[in-house]
Amino acid sequence: MAITSQASGSQTCTVNGTEYTLNSGSFSVDGSYVLGLDINDLANGEELVIKVYNKVKSDGTERIVYQQTIANAQTIPVIHTDPIPVTNSCKFSVTQSVGSGAVVVWEVWTL
Repeated sequence: MAITSQASGSQTCTVNGTEYTLNSGSFSVDGSYVLGLDINDLANGEELVIKVYNKVKSDGTERIVYQQTIANAQTIPVIHTDPIPVTNSCKFSVTQSVGSGAVVVWEVWTL
């Protein structure tokens, strides 16, 4: 099974409830997608919300299929989502709900 990087980058979050869509949009090539995050910059007292959206039907709406809130500095700062099967589109986002502007390094792969 080949693993292919689809996009990568970093996102500086602000604590104003802004939801940052990674890669500035959706992924629409058929495949199983995994989001990897390095949240080493997250400090004690900070919170980060991770969301994954998926569109089930081509004429449907992207809806949340995965959401996780991470709080405080992590002893294991790398997170991978479960694979998300995509035949229409998906997108990934982060929101810092508490704290002072963590930098989140990310990459999206297809399996």
